[in-house]
Amino acid sequence: MDAVDSGAVELESVAEEALPAPMRKMSGEERRKHIEEKLTEREAIKREIAALARERDEYIKAKKRANAGKEVTTMSDALVSAIHEQGKKKAFEFTAD
Repeated sequence: MDAVDSGAVELESVAEEALPAPMRKMSGEERRKHIEEKLTEREAIKREIAALARERDEYIKAKKRANAGKEVTTMSDALVSAIHEQGKKKAFEFTAD
């Protein structure tokens, strides 16, 4: 689908055997419409994923702010701390997030 959408491949040039079984029965116009519908659906899913990722990030930031000053260590914090310690030994410099 991406290749057709980007123009790298013409839908008409794709061998019928290379198409998914449901698309083999479709006419050229039906195939194009099907691909457009799937691309629209994919974009909606990408937007939803991005929105959920933003919500998750905000939730994590809020939890970190609420736990500021408390002795709470998450797996992520432990990994970042270990990486910073090892990096400092190798003369790497890190900036605050």
